[in-house]
Parts: sequence; C-alpha cells; structure tokens
Amino acid sequence: MRPHHDDGESPDSGGEAQFSASYDERDGQTQARTRKGWDADIEAAIADLDLSAEFRAAGRTWAEADEKGQVFRRR
Repeated sequence: MRPHHDDGESPDSGGEAQFSASYDERDGQTQARTRKGWDADIEAAIADLDLSAEFRAAGRTWAEADEKGQVFRRR
C-alpha cells in the first residue's frame, strides 16, 4: 500500500502519523487538503487490488458483471 497523505502529520519512530489537531479543529482549507489526501490513498489502495488473483490462488469462485449488467461466474 502507498504512504498515507495528511496535512499536519509528522512521523514518529514507528512511522505512524502524529496529528497536531483533530480533523474538526482544522481550518476549511486544511480539511480540504486532508480529504484530498484520503481520496488519493483510497484510489491507490483500490488500484493495488487484484482480487481475481487472490480468489484464483485460494481456489474460490466469484461473480462479476459485464458492461450490460449480466452476471457471470469466474473460477
């Protein structure tokens, strides 16, 4: 997973974020930058997913839908 983005954080020795203020205490611009960072983190996490490979490796079947909404099973 890619690194977490957030204004007002400084890494401690464990690499986790220490926040100087809670989200609600931040001004509107800082909150907007924080949300933008969260969105980037979520998009990166989704882009890194390969659930079909995980399901195949586990021997599981799964369902998908095509562009027309027709559901089909994969193995």
